[in-house]
Amino acid sequence: MGGQTTTSTKRCWFGTELLRVCLSLGSSLLLLCSLSSVSAQDEPAAKPAPPANQRIFEGEPFDRLTLDEKNESAVIKVRPIPFPNRTVPVKPKPTDKLKVKLLDDARDFEVTWYNISKLELFESIVLEEAKSLLAAGKLDEVYDYLFFLLNNYPNTPGLADARQSYLYAAAGQAFRQKRYSEALGVLEELRSLNPDFRSSGAAPTIMQIVGSTADNLIGGYVAKEDYRSARILLERLVRTYQAGNEPFAMKWQTQLSEMAVTERDKAKALLEQKKFVEAYDASSRMRNIWPTVAGGNELLIEMARRYPLVSVGVTQPAKSFDSRSMIDPAARRAGRLVQRQLTEFSGMGPEGGRYSSPIGEISRSDDGRYFTLEVNGDGNRAAPVSPFDVAQRLLQLADESRPDSLPAWTRLVSAIQVKQTQLVQIDLRLPHVLPEALLQIPVAPPADKDSPGDDLGPYRVLSTVKDNARFVRNDASPFVTPTQPAEIVERLFDDPQRMLLALKRGEVDVVDQVFPSDVIGLKSDPAIAIAQYSAPTTHMLLFNRSHPYLANRTFRRALLYASDRQTILQQGLLKGQTLPGWRVISGPFPAPANSSDNIAYGYDEQVLPRAYDPRLAIVLKVLAQREMKSTAEKSKKELPKWQPLVLGHPADETSRLACRALVKQWQIAGFECKLQEFPPGVFADPQEKCDLTYVQAATWEPIIDASRLFSTEGITPTDNAFIRLAIRQIETATNWQQVRQRMQQLHQLVHEDVSVLPLWQTYDYYAYRRGITALETDRVTLFQNVQQWQPETKLVSK
Repeated sequence: MGGQTTTSTKRCWFGTELLRVCLSLGSSLLLLCSLSSVSAQDEPAAKPAPPANQRIFEGEPFDRLTLDEKNESAVIKVRPIPFPNRTVPVKPKPTDKLKVKLLDDARDFEVTWYNISKLELFESIVLEEAKSLLAAGKLDEVYDYLFFLLNNYPNTPGLADARQSYLYAAAGQAFRQKRYSEALGVLEELRSLNPDFRSSGAAPTIMQIVGSTADNLIGGYVAKEDYRSARILLERLVRTYQAGNEPFAMKWQTQLSEMAVTERDKAKALLEQKKFVEAYDASSRMRNIWPTVAGGNELLIEMARRYPLVSVGVTQPAKSFDSRSMIDPAARRAGRLVQRQLTEFSGMGPEGGRYSSPIGEISRSDDGRYFTLEVNGDGNRAAPVSPFDVAQRLLQLADESRPDSLPAWTRLVSAIQVKQTQLVQIDLRLPHVLPEALLQIPVAPPADKDSPGDDLGPYRVLSTVKDNARFVRNDASPFVTPTQPAEIVERLFDDPQRMLLALKRGEVDVVDQVFPSDVIGLKSDPAIAIAQYSAPTTHMLLFNRSHPYLANRTFRRALLYASDRQTILQQGLLKGQTLPGWRVISGPFPAPANSSDNIAYGYDEQVLPRAYDPRLAIVLKVLAQREMKSTAEKSKKELPKWQPLVLGHPADETSRLACRALVKQWQIAGFECKLQEFPPGVFADPQEKCDLTYVQAATWEPIIDASRLFSTEGITPTDNAFIRLAIRQIETATNWQQVRQRMQQLHQLVHEDVSVLPLWQTYDYYAYRRGITALETDRVTLFQNVQQWQPETKLVSK
């Protein structure tokens, strides 16, 4: 009861006060007051009070009337008055009446203009509050006020000046805090609004302040040796604001030019001393610092003439050289430099891979019972090897008594003969769809077991220092060409971002692999070209078959169900992007990149990848333990004690990210696992210290690679008799229909046996500076056409 009396009293008091104000305002308003002033029960309910910390523009908009002294200078909040274009009349007639609605309850009133001492529109009130905050240095709060006004009341008088004052203050604050990049951005926005802005008559011009800020920013870039960023910024400011004669521009143009001259002269001296790598490094620094330096183009042309050199950034060093390696991408990359094979995989075709030979032309008979190799060299010189040498080499490979024989070749070949002087004919016991795929072997065996190549490769290893490898032209090779680069330098980077920065600076010309999330950023750089390798990489886990738990198929299935492969691929590797051909897979061989892709003959789309199901993984783990316990009891042995798994992986960013994510997911399902990172350049676990090994495999020709993967001499030998039989049947397939049917059968068997733990398929990227030619062509490995490369012979500005 007391509460009701209090509320009623407050309402009556408000009505009395309003009536008193109405009496002082005149009879017309009094009439409205008397109509609107009703009993307490009929009054509209008062609006709830706004939150205490609510800013003025976050509440309901209002205009504010301040009445004259006769009305005790009363201040009344009214709803926004619908003036045309929100513009207050300049000279209204004093006797005219202004219709308004009270903010709180929307009651209508009329006020004569001569009773109004001051009229403030809502946007002006907000602007005045922003100015007060600006004067107090509360810039973060000012931003919100100005943002509101610019979006809702852009024509507010004084808003443009307030915005400029805010930008000036914000730039000053960023400058004092040495956030020069932010300060420059704000100043450029201010200049775009008002090129003549000055905070006071004696203050410096906006261009002078821009110059001072740019001077500090460019100086910071130069101190970090990021000359490219310094140069790009300087060139942009000079071009955009015609600032070539500004002190900061003249200073840095002179300083950077002098630094480039120093490197130019150093490169010339080193070139004369035949220190070609050091000269190349100096010329790269010259090019990066100031591309238009006098004499720079002439120097590069002379260097390219005397000693064309290409520097390649890599994240993994080549510890061995094998262009046919299935799981060692570094050995596969560098092997092409020091080796040439009788036949070489050059790309994916509609029916198996495309193959060529560096020593001649390959052709198959229509019935597939024989094929020929016409040894003819390159047309400009004698053949690198004689047809009789080739025939002898092929006969040795078919001799099962020799340690280097090829079992599949031995079973296939019936006779080898030399015809028409240059023609080697190989007769087959059965027709074969791709017999040339079996001859991916060095043209000649190495001179000794420690030789990195076959002594016929276009390059030879000059040195390897701190994992940086130098390959120089092998003038003794029959495959060398006069125009190929004199030297290839592989430079190791342990940080992919540093490698990309080196590419942008011109310190390296090519990078062998680009992380997918960096692709978009590189595509925006006009000096850099980026391209995709034409053959996919298959990511999978190989397991140690001597491990008692991993030897159990049910346990391996449990691990797959505990792996959310789609999330790792999409969010971890692709960072939310979608790239063609990147997909989760159910087998170890290439999968179709899209619905129209018919080259993936070793993959059965009907075999779906096992879905992520951690609860099923837990159940399967329990079943596996029961199976193992039952087996142990039958053989009267103890159940092997569970130990955390060890997952080994190469030292690259993709492998690290993927394996860390897998370990976290396995822990959810109760599979404890530890990570073991291999040293740089190591991709396998020869000492078998790891239970699982993450590999990035090149299984590009399934009819050949199935045996290389699962045979007794393979990477991960299988003890499954059905898989072994399927591989033998594939080797004896006489047409592509049989190949596809038998490969699909093998896919199903491998999937059921979980012979490997397939993860996903990727199509990797490489990048290079646009001045280098012949890198834009289709390729499966980086150095596939290295003899056609031509290094950059002119300076570029970006």
